[in-house]
Amino acid sequence: MKYCMSQCILKNRGCGNNECRHWVNYEEDFNCTLVSVKENGDMTLSEISERTGSSVYEVRETLKKALRRIKFNFDKEFFG
Repeated sequence: MKYCMSQCILKNRGCGNNECRHWVNYEEDFNCTLVSVKENGDMTLSEISERTGSSVYEVRETLKKALRRIKFNFDKEFFG
């Protein structure tokens, strides 16, 4: 994936592979979430929602769900 990302940056154009799991419809970041993270670092919920076309609320709920899963898996692994 890093090769694909670097090619988009070198060619200065968006990725055309919308089947890629990292593809996002946001041409400013070459249609790539990896480029988004590399170029912008930490982003606000608003910045993420702009890139994904989701509402801030949906991004927040997805984040909360992911954090619950991480905590559950951590607790399960270390505390049985």
